[in-house]
Amino acid sequence: MMSVCPARLRSGPCRRLAPGVLAILIWSLTACNDGPGVEDQIISGTLATTISNSAYMAAALGFDLALLADETPALGSCPGVTQDGNVLALEYGTGCVPTSGITSEQISGHAEITLASGMGAFTGTMDGLGFPNLPVWGSLNGTVSAAGEFVTVNVQLEDGVWGENNEYELDILFELEGDSDRYRLDASTGVMLPAEMPEAFLDLEGVEITPGGLGSCALPSAGRMRIERGFASADLNYTPESAATGSVHISYNADQAGTITPCP
Repeated sequence: MMSVCPARLRSGPCRRLAPGVLAILIWSLTACNDGPGVEDQIISGTLATTISNSAYMAAALGFDLALLADETPALGSCPGVTQDGNVLALEYGTGCVPTSGITSEQISGHAEITLASGMGAFTGTMDGLGFPNLPVWGSLNGTVSAAGEFVTVNVQLEDGVWGENNEYELDILFELEGDSDRYRLDASTGVMLPAEMPEAFLDLEGVEITPGGLGSCALPSAGRMRIERGFASADLNYTPESAATGSVHISYNADQAGTITPCP
């Protein structure tokens, strides 16, 4: 059987990864094609929108935990924190807007992170942590450093499950750097996989977004998201215009073009 893994991943087992795209992934295969011209488009506009929104929600979760590893919030902040040595128990309850400012939406659930003293490194677990339509169970690790307002974060979400019956998997490496005015976001070889369906591999390159802009309705002002699935590909290209209008340009297989609207 011919492999559907992109050539860059065939040197090892295809990695599994990510969330939200998944629920919609199954029905989107038979949904009307939102992209131009090709019947049975393997990456529809609907699917690309779902992957995009899910990726930015997952990024918000990872970065909020990373920023907490760098600076524990004050009493009464979100999330509530209980510290025991180098272990932080984080309680978002039924929902609160994180004090970190990484998103303007509510996050709910629980998490725990363990700090590597003086190294800026951390490990952790997520227990139903997420947005209303994207709770995640799994682990993470990463590093965080700050110089004044400028912060640099690397966070790997891995061994994660998502879905009503924990049927979908999450594994992605995010990188973020920036200050109070703008964040730059990259991600490498994220993999979105529903049961018995072709994988969707995800990369983010130079995506720029304002603090608070991550979440279920993210509209970056620069950069690109690339999705590969089977032998198909799609590129979402972000511009200041797309951030202002909410309409994002998407190209399919480098030869067809259209638009999607991540925020309905």
